[in-house]
Amino acid sequence: IPEDQPPRLARDGDGIAAEIPFGWLSDVWARGLTTCWGRFCLAAAPSADGWALTTVGLDLSSPGAVTLGNPPAS
Repeated sequence: IPEDQPPRLARDGDGIAAEIPFGWLSDVWARGLTTCWGRFCLAAAPSADGWALTTVGLDLSSPGAVTLGNPPAS
């Protein structure tokens, strides 16, 4: 889908249809953020506190926000 469209997952018969932009590969997959706490990551962006993720749970409900914080300074 175009980069300016929101990504989504939906049930499609016996499977799941994913609509994600090509940039998902570098923003999410390449960073190892495809799943977080059992939720599928639709989008990831750096934030002041770490990473802001848009995720969807196993029930494929509306996307929700998850923030991954930066590790503590040593």
